[in-house]
Amino acid sequence: MHRVSGPTIEVYGARPAYDEIVEIPVVKFRYVRTRQVGQLFWLRASGKWQGYGPMLEALGLPELVEEVRRDPFCCFWG
Repeated sequence: MHRVSGPTIEVYGARPAYDEIVEIPVVKFRYVRTRQVGQLFWLRASGKWQGYGPMLEALGLPELVEEVRRDPFCCFWG
């Protein structure tokens, strides 16, 4: 599932927990129009978003999505 807010796309998982649905944030993409690059963020255990060091920026969203899919450092999918 995802949520779009301006230049930001947040991808999250959802699972049932008793009588409600719990959203689990996975990744955040942000487009920086002035520099025409996309940025990639991961959610720390502290609950704060941090730039993904191995690939903080890319020229297009497909590159960032592929990095999340591969998840070589297990930052997104665990």
